[in-house]
Amino acid sequence: MIDTFQNWVVEILLLSDIHADEVITRSETAWNEEYNFEIFQKRLKSLEKKIISKQLRVKAQWLVIIYNWDFISWNIHQELYENKEAWSIELQYKLAAVLTKFENNISPYFKKV
Repeated sequence: MIDTFQNWVVEILLLSDIHADEVITRSETAWNEEYNFEIFQKRLKSLEKKIISKQLRVKAQWLVIIYNWDFISWNIHQELYENKEAWSIELQYKLAAVLTKFENNISPYFKKV
């Protein structure tokens, strides 16, 4: 049987500008916002829950995840790289572990990720 793609539903997720290594304090943003690795993890967990909730309604067969640039900020903030606050091997492994867990948690809800 030839699949005509008529019944396929594909969800596309674009993750960009994660900047997992950045630490932004409230004092730097006039007490409006803050950011750090822990906040990144909380936001990713929230996104995971929203994806699963939507998938239970929509039932897409495929999920395409597009990872865009700036997972780690040293490329645009040279001072982080120079001060060795960014792009450490430990940070790369930590980020990879968090993103892998995210993918593993949402994968069972799709035919293919």
